[in-house]
Amino acid sequence: MDDGTGMSPVSLRMRVVGDHVFLDESKRDVYVMVSVAVPTGGLAALRRAVRVAQVPGTRRLHFRAERDSVRKAFVSTLVDHSVTADVYAAPGRPDLAAREDVLVAVVGAAVARAAERLVFERDESVLVHDERVIKRERARLGATDALRYDALPAVAEPLLWIPDAIAWAWCRSPDWRRRVQPLVSTVVTV
Repeated sequence: MDDGTGMSPVSLRMRVVGDHVFLDESKRDVYVMVSVAVPTGGLAALRRAVRVAQVPGTRRLHFRAERDSVRKAFVSTLVDHSVTADVYAAPGRPDLAAREDVLVAVVGAAVARAAERLVFERDESVLVHDERVIKRERARLGATDALRYDALPAVAEPLLWIPDAIAWAWCRSPDWRRRVQPLVSTVVTV
């Protein structure tokens, strides 16, 4: 029986939905991008948890501008929700070259894990560059239709606050890196 989707009800139930991968960067000393994969079924619950940590009266959580007490509470929230992240570092290169090398690695990892979507904070200064790199890598890996990407303002997607927090902490100091270390599953140098 066809319900207009071209798939039978059985194949609809069996369709595997991939993770959404959220990305943010830090350019302090070394270019670092953090990737946080969230299963589609966990998006709403994690968004609610992240919003609870938001300071009343603000549009978003941005670690660079938060008080330490807010930062510590947010990291605790992430640990409580078993968030895991991958850290990609590209030392010794200008930011744009480092960003390209990291995006190649991130797209490769996203395709390997059958992720459904990449989401990164919209930055007009690198948007065209990022789209070119992502399109090229999706085509090279045969994932043109399987992996979509979105560049969104951080106020529109609270889950972007997670890689922002981890990237900031990872690069800020040994103490902050220690605090987010339980969230980091892989560190990749490209």
